[in-house]
Amino acid sequence: MALVEVAHERDVSIARASEAEERERLIRDRLASLAPLERRVEDAERRVRDAERRLDEISARIEAATGGETPQTADASPEVAGDDDAELRSPEPTDDVARQAADLRDRLARTAARKRAARDGR
Repeated sequence: MALVEVAHERDVSIARASEAEERERLIRDRLASLAPLERRVEDAERRVRDAERRLDEISARIEAATGGETPQTADASPEVAGDDDAELRSPEPTDDVARQAADLRDRLARTAARKRAARDGR
């Protein structure tokens, strides 16, 4: 009777080992199938970082353009213009341009926030 019990335990151990090997093979196959998806995710993350960098650059340009930081040139002097009473003024953005710039900044910020949230899995 002891020999039958040992044989049964051996058979159970062999069956468990076979099941474990099969699970391991399935896990390896799943991991291999995920490799292309991982590369795609890495590419998408790189594109998001590039887009965020470009959004920051565009936002900085808009800020500089609408912040009244326009350099004065020698051509704007009253002597060159021929008007002795003319005042030197730096061109200020019109309300329309300022509104459009603010709208664009808001849209860029919302887009960046959406992309960050998608990247972070929120």
